[in-house]
Amino acid sequence: MDNKDGDPVELGTLVAAPVGSLEETGDPFVPYRLLDGERVPIATLPSEIDRVIAPFADEVELLDTIPGVDRRLAECLVQRSAST
Repeated sequence: MDNKDGDPVELGTLVAAPVGSLEETGDPFVPYRLLDGERVPIATLPSEIDRVIAPFADEVELLDTIPGVDRRLAECLVQRSAST
C-alpha cells in the first residue's frame, strides 16, 4: 500500500478508528479485517460483490464455463450488461 506521496506504507502500522479495530486473520490473501465498535466484522468488498451479484448467479456460472473467463471476469461482464 502506498501513501499519498507514493511511498510504501506497512499495513501493520496503520491505526484503526477509535470506534473499531483492525484484527489479523492469519490469511495471507486477506491479512486483516476491520471490526466495528462491538467487534463485529465490517463487510468486505468481496462479500459486498457477492451480495450484489447474487441475483445473477446463474449468469455468472454460465459465463464461468467459457474457456478464458473466470468468475471475476464473469462478474464484470454481468455488471457491464446490467448497466447498459
